[in-house]
Amino acid sequence: MEKTVGTSSPDALEYIHIIGRAREKILADLQSLGRTNVEFLCQKENGMYLCVVCHRGLDDHELPAWVFLPSNIDFFIEAEHANYHHRTQELMTTATFPKRTPPSPQAYIQTCGGVYDVYMLRPYGAPNGKWQRGRSTYQPNPKVWHGDPMLALYKAFKFVSGFRYLLPSALQQLDELHEFNDLGPPPDAAICYSQHCGDDDDNPTLIRMTPISH
Repeated sequence: MEKTVGTSSPDALEYIHIIGRAREKILADLQSLGRTNVEFLCQKENGMYLCVVCHRGLDDHELPAWVFLPSNIDFFIEAEHANYHHRTQELMTTATFPKRTPPSPQAYIQTCGGVYDVYMLRPYGAPNGKWQRGRSTYQPNPKVWHGDPMLALYKAFKFVSGFRYLLPSALQQLDELHEFNDLGPPPDAAICYSQHCGDDDDNPTLIRMTPISH
């Protein structure tokens, strides 16, 4: 981000990973669901510079002091609907249900400049000891980050149920949409797929597709 959350002019910044370097399993799970564009933990899209205080505040896996969210969550809701529709159409023509294609950092940057809002969940070493729950009023907010927005969403999804009163309602809507779409194709999808028997073009096989179970 252009400036660290807790300090406007820190003496030193640390390079941090949104998904920690020892958490390959988490990255693999996100990749399998099509919930990230990042291929390797060392990619710049998985990192940012923060001061020590803000690094510790974000890196608490049990309860971070703060999370950051794309300012335009509606963009991701629309993208998820459009991608699910595309995957369903692909299913109807090929009998395969492709993996989700998540919005890229470049797509989000082109939409609104790649801006994010910071949300404070609990007290920590904020400037002058001042802080408030919810969307941060510490300037500048929103902030700019050119990393993978899907990773920022992943961090926030884990705490949306416990902090509904602090986080935007659109975040919970997107989380539920992702969870539903992760189940696979529509349960009642009966797809006519032209799997020809010899040269008989008038004898397609009816294939019954069922959701992917977890």
